[in-house]
Amino acid sequence: MTAKKHIKHWKFAVVHKDDLGDFKPIPNTGGMYQISKDGVVVSSRHRGLPDDHWIVLKTQKSRVAHPFNRVMIYFDGRDKPNICQISRLILEAWVGPPPSPLHIAAHRNGVSDDDRLENLLWATSKDVKYGSICRGTWVHGESAATSRFSEEQVVAARRIVVEYGVPANLLATAMGLPQQRVREWLTKTWDSTKWDGLTNPLEPTDGQNAQDTNTAD
Repeated sequence: MTAKKHIKHWKFAVVHKDDLGDFKPIPNTGGMYQISKDGVVVSSRHRGLPDDHWIVLKTQKSRVAHPFNRVMIYFDGRDKPNICQISRLILEAWVGPPPSPLHIAAHRNGVSDDDRLENLLWATSKDVKYGSICRGTWVHGESAATSRFSEEQVVAARRIVVEYGVPANLLATAMGLPQQRVREWLTKTWDSTKWDGLTNPLEPTDGQNAQDTNTAD
């Protein structure tokens, strides 16, 4: 059996169970993981941990476009850990499971690492997109991370096809792009006026927030 280390010898922060404060168990972890409303995750799973103590897990950042906070979690019956978004763990522990498989953990203010319970709710991808449009933070066109061409180049390509009669398939070949991409340039434009008056589905209504309406007892 591994000898238990003194608290000061642990490389992680270790806290006594009496000092945990307001935490709830993360579902499907056998009670070995708990999470606070602010996204602090603690675990009792580590070998040699002193009695009645919990380890505060270190937070990682996602490497994708949105810097979600993540932690490594061992779920029941699994030998390997899962990398989980803290926002989703908070909702599952404090609010309950998602209403449907289409629902994801969404941030009301659009800040993907602001994992306070009052800033979180279950929403569909469509709701998240509309919320970004309402805030003016939706990434599209040349500002997208995967964009290879500027808005000026797209406009020039449209002129070549429309004004000079160059077939879209030839232009696509010359630019090294799929034909469908060039056809999309000709048919899809961003019209901000069609979003005027759109209600942000991520905003609380009637002064209510996630804790008022959804928090599990």
